[in-house]
Amino acid sequence: MLQASPQLLKLRPLIDAAITEPHLSQLFPYTSMITLRFSRCTGYPYTRDLPWARPIDEGRYQVIGPDRKELGVADGPGSAALIADALPSDCGPAVAGTAYSLRDQLRDDTPGRP
Repeated sequence: MLQASPQLLKLRPLIDAAITEPHLSQLFPYTSMITLRFSRCTGYPYTRDLPWARPIDEGRYQVIGPDRKELGVADGPGSAALIADALPSDCGPAVAGTAYSLRDQLRDDTPGRP
């Protein structure tokens, strides 16, 4: 996939860094509009509550939080670290299913719910 698109090749250093970052490597990575995003689930629609990054120039990325505020600008390893540091504390490995099924599962696991 990366070889087919020059735009996606710009993400390669970030992808390589994310693979080696333990928290990020447990999530489901995907690209959207030349951005690298991470999901808590493996099926579409994906979750959109995690930080993501987009290339801004040669080898540098702008990291954006789920609230669309900039978290910083860094190279591939630095951006992977920014993303990992901004993950919610309850963010575990990606689970099979979609954002909808994950939402329903979380709702069913809420204490006090019938």
